[in-house]
Amino acid sequence: MVTDELALLIAPGATPAEATLRVAASIPGVNHVLLGSGHAQHRETAQRVLALPPLPDKTLHEVIDVLGA
Repeated sequence: MVTDELALLIAPGATPAEATLRVAASIPGVNHVLLGSGHAQHRETAQRVLALPPLPDKTLHEVIDVLGA
């Protein structure tokens, strides 16, 4: 499944949701990511992921290549 492939490419061990959030936060020019959840655990996970450094450009290009295939 492409979702699992991307999650492994982006951050081994991350859930698809965590990997997606990491990509969104790593896109140049993106300064804010809006989230909505009524679950404290989801917010805590998002805070942890958003505190990580941006993904390298190479990884972002690989993600685009997978999505474009």
